[in-house]
Amino acid sequence: MAKINPALLPHLDALPAEIRDNIVQSKVTIETIEELNLCIKLAESHHRCCGDL
Repeated sequence: MAKINPALLPHLDALPAEIRDNIVQSKVTIETIEELNLCIKLAESHHRCCGDL
C-alpha cells in the first residue's frame, strides 16, 4: 500500500479509478504534489503501454 500525505488525497480522488488504484496499490511514499504528479505520469504511461499486466 502507498503512503500518501493526507493533504494530497483530494488530488488523488480526482484521478480516474484505474490510475488512482495503481498508485494506491503501489509501494510508494508520496509527500509532495511533485511526487504525486510524477506517480500519475508513470501510472498513465504504464497503463497506455501495458494495460492490465
